[in-house]
Amino acid sequence: QEEKEVAAHTDIDDEDQTIYFPDIKTNATDKADGNKVLAPDEMVTVMDVVSYKNLIAGKEYTVKGVLMDKGTNAPFLVNGAEITASKTFTPERADGTVTLEFTFHTKDLDGKTLVVFETLYLKGKEVGTHTDINDVAQTVRVRTPDEPEISTDAKDSETEDHISNPD
Repeated sequence: QEEKEVAAHTDIDDEDQTIYFPDIKTNATDKADGNKVLAPDEMVTVMDVVSYKNLIAGKEYTVKGVLMDKGTNAPFLVNGAEITASKTFTPERADGTVTLEFTFHTKDLDGKTLVVFETLYLKGKEVGTHTDINDVAQTVRVRTPDEPEISTDAKDSETEDHISNPD
């Protein structure tokens, strides 16, 4: 008051004064063999490991994912429906991982490239996203029937080159 400090609240440990900036990253792979190339004309499961940072331990979060068609940058549809997954979890620590699975049939999807987009919610409000259509870590591709299978021993860089530079 009158340019003299009369009160202050500067408690570094006060939760009510703390702001968190959650961050998420994702890594999508074929659940069957761990690579980024899906078999054609089969029921497949894309496993997406969502790594998170700066969450509030003990609070309930929900992560929701959707498969995107890289060619159109729109949600990938099977029989007119989006392929989605979600999981509600309560982290024990600020940093960790949670896994989502997307299961669908790859009939008529030869050569299609799919990208997993993820959104993180706290109390129904969006607090983080990972939605980069060009991120190789979020990307998987359905191989064509005449394309040779990629060995599970193949180097990640070979798989990434094949995804980032599809035929």
